[in-house]
Amino acid sequence: MEKRKKFSETLQSLRRRSGLTQERLAEKLYVSRTAVSKWETGGGYPGLDTLVDIAALFDVSVDELLSGAEIVDIAESESRERAAGMFGIAAGALDLAAGLLFVLPLFGVERAGMVQTVSLVEYCGITQFGYSFVCVVLPLVIAGAAEIAARLLAGNRLANGMLVVSAAIHVLAVLLLAAARQPYATALLFVLFVAKAAIALYTVRRLR
Repeated sequence: MEKRKKFSETLQSLRRRSGLTQERLAEKLYVSRTAVSKWETGGGYPGLDTLVDIAALFDVSVDELLSGAEIVDIAESESRERAAGMFGIAAGALDLAAGLLFVLPLFGVERAGMVQTVSLVEYCGITQFGYSFVCVVLPLVIAGAAEIAARLLAGNRLANGMLVVSAAIHVLAVLLLAAARQPYATALLFVLFVAKAAIALYTVRRLR
């Protein structure tokens, strides 16, 4: 806490010495006034790029803003954020891969006493029950796309919420396909889910 207080006091002192309000400083740094307020009250640190901008703006070195230990802490924090972001993109991509069910012949249908495999699109043309699969597979694909977009545009907090939603849809889809005795389609979704869980486990270990 002492380290954060030192940075907050240094930033506040430099800002006031330059005659800048929090709003004006925020404009110069292209951040929100809330972010500046958080830094000055010891609620967090800016990213490394913003630290460089602050140092240039007030004509001081980064070392004068933060101690070496604090810089390392910020770098580690950004590394964890990037790891979480990469996991979210990978998880979203795996959800998007569920869209393969629409084109791959993984659904079994009985024809002339024989079981043939067709894609989900073809399956819907054969039986109305196929649309119940669409109702879980399509939302999973959409959730994957939304999760990737959230990671890239809105940050990890919103994306984490999308991850929970996509995980719930994924489990529901696996259970529905398993109950309908569609082993190939079930296997594909299950493998995608396991891959997502493995990536999550690896990411959690990196974040420790």
